Amino acid sequence: MSQEERDFLAGAAATLGESVGQLERLAQELSEKLGDERVNIVRGLLEQVYDRDDEAEVRASLCYTERKLLWAWVRLKRLKGLRLSIGRGSMRNII
Repeated sequence: MSQEERDFLAGAAATLGESVGQLERLAQELSEKLGDERVNIVRGLLEQVYDRDDEAEVRASLCYTERKLLWAWVRLKRLKGLRLSIGRGSMRNII
């Protein structure tokens, strides 16, 4: 792996780290606004614990803040996976 590629991966990982931090802070703020009961309902959507009918009913009842929290959690999961992939790819090329 060239130095340019290593620099690119390092920059991408740093940018992802910043994005993850921002999303974690946003998720924390939204969770505090909503309270434990509503957060657990939204978490149930993320973890797919509802049957099809219940999920449709829950999704229809979500307010903006709950939708934004769900969005933040989904994006966090994706970004953390991407960051992990970059780290693994870098390690394979170093060894």
